[in-house]
Amino acid sequence: MYGPDGLPLAATSPTSLSVHFEKRVGYPSIFIDRQMLLQVLYKNLNHKDRVLTKKRVTRVELVEGRVQAYTQNGSVYEGDIVVGADGIHSAVRDEMWRLGNEQSPGYFPEDENSPAPGDRTYWFLFDGLPETKRGKDISNYTKADEEGLVKAHHGDHITQDVTFGELYDRKIMSTLVPLEEYVFDRWHYKRIVTIGDSAHKIDPASGQGGNGAMESAALLVNALVRQLKLSPEGLSDSQIDSALSEVHALRYERAKRLVEQANSLQMMISQRFPLARFIFKPLVSLFVPSAFIDIITPICCEATRIQGIPIPKRPHFVPFEDELPAKPIKGCLARRVPWVLATGTLGLSLFAALNNKDPGSGTGVLYSILKQWGAGGLLGKVVGQTSVAGLANLVPVLSGWLIEGSRRGNSLNPLSWTTVYSLIYSLIGPNSVLPFFCLSSILFSTKSTIHRPVDPKMAKSIVPGVLLGYVAPTVAALLPIKDAKVRHYVGTVWQAYPLLCAVFTRGLAAVRGKTTIRGQQKPDTKAKDRPINYAPPSELQVYTNEDVTPLKFSHGIALALCLAGPVIAKAVSTTDGMLSAISQAAPFNQNIGIISAASGLAYSLYAVWELRSLGFVRTKQAVLGGLASVGVLGLAGPGAMIAGIDYWREHVISSLSPDTELP
Repeated sequence: MYGPDGLPLAATSPTSLSVHFEKRVGYPSIFIDRQMLLQVLYKNLNHKDRVLTKKRVTRVELVEGRVQAYTQNGSVYEGDIVVGADGIHSAVRDEMWRLGNEQSPGYFPEDENSPAPGDRTYWFLFDGLPETKRGKDISNYTKADEEGLVKAHHGDHITQDVTFGELYDRKIMSTLVPLEEYVFDRWHYKRIVTIGDSAHKIDPASGQGGNGAMESAALLVNALVRQLKLSPEGLSDSQIDSALSEVHALRYERAKRLVEQANSLQMMISQRFPLARFIFKPLVSLFVPSAFIDIITPICCEATRIQGIPIPKRPHFVPFEDELPAKPIKGCLARRVPWVLATGTLGLSLFAALNNKDPGSGTGVLYSILKQWGAGGLLGKVVGQTSVAGLANLVPVLSGWLIEGSRRGNSLNPLSWTTVYSLIYSLIGPNSVLPFFCLSSILFSTKSTIHRPVDPKMAKSIVPGVLLGYVAPTVAALLPIKDAKVRHYVGTVWQAYPLLCAVFTRGLAAVRGKTTIRGQQKPDTKAKDRPINYAPPSELQVYTNEDVTPLKFSHGIALALCLAGPVIAKAVSTTDGMLSAISQAAPFNQNIGIISAASGLAYSLYAVWELRSLGFVRTKQAVLGGLASVGVLGLAGPGAMIAGIDYWREHVISSLSPDTELP
């Protein structure tokens, strides 16, 4: 993206966005003339004689069990249904409304039409109107209007060396059109249905207009085929209505969402939002080169397909929705209620930890059980090392924090603010670290398969970073040091464990990075000689799953330390007296058990629910995962539960994205 001076506003990359898109969904992203597309489609038709041109529809009539279409040249065609895919100014839609208003007054809202590949470069110039136009007030622009707009922007810089005027003077064709956008409430009436722009007009900023038409057509085919399998001899009025209603039911909310997303994207790129003049350039500078593809990829992966025909086998990193193990749960209430319960529980737990309060009533069997589970579970009770178990609980929290803060999709949210989080963790003390991490993860962590990856150098540095930054100082603080000054010094150093973990981890990752750079050869291909699909391996590393093994190893080590820590402490000491250095630096809250158990349980159960709601696991798997989490909590405490659920989640999400080979 370039600014008015022709300079780039964000980081640039030699990799074509089409390369990223093909790696993600298996297909490249291309611009193509509508005429070219029509030619390709026509060339592949088996019955070309059924394509009739110069047959603009002027009138539609419903007859007994059939529908008739009258054309401008006087021809009349009769069939089972009429599908209007004739654009935003749809004649079929106008006729459908006319018939609906005549035969079923009130069926259509009264105010929907009232004011209220070649060697080519495809380009767009967007210009805002002073006010929003609706319905019949939307203008049809002339060539004179286009020339006036061109004159106003003739000297605008596209790059430092190219102006808009130079681009326009070399055009093959151009047109000036209003960017209409709308989703009509009703798409069909009896045997008449509209699809594409005639039903849902999307701003071209997201490039989803034509895609949306094909998606609606696929749904229409699926619905009709389903009904025809039930009645091969022909469909009744009610069956037709059922099929056309199905298209609307499955497509309407998605169409509305796409229109809203395209509108938001258009507002951003045209800087039509509050304070745009001041914050647009700093905001855009934070975007990665593939930011636009990050927006488009999930839109494409939610699309439907025609059932019953074979799908081409194309490697792709991001799964399509119909490839997921289960159907995603998209109901707003079903998605929000668990989120509110989880964040509410964690918010109360964090408040209790910060204020040294008891979050429960202090009585009851459930309260006692949770308190014991939070203090190391059955393992902590058996070996009698509850304080050591509490310290071990922080290992998966620190590992998880460093992992989440390094994920590709978290680069612009607070989880990536490692230094800030280090200071917060140090200030709030060990009592509050676990609930704070759990709450932050639910609020900010990425849920996308493409945003899951971590830089392999960082992933391989997390285990040694946590061992050096937290485990080593903790072991030193557990030693029976008799000298009070030394003991105080060790306790003070231990208190800085969040910062130490971050420094060691990022330092080791930087060393690995320098070693990797020395071992790589500089590309001998100059920019002008690179192929159009050129991509340096470093940019495509995200599609290799190279980080999965070290990330699973991090979670596995965290789980092992939660299990082994209390046992080892029991073997070398029979009391908790050796915690004096740590206790002086940061005394543990007497209610840490119930706080940790409640926080870990809310975090883990929500993680299980989230995997199911996204369709990443089946319901049975989610239930078993939730039960297993509770079992691990009772056996070894909240730290082990968090490590276990994080390991499982890493495995589940990464397994949805198969490795793709580097070119």
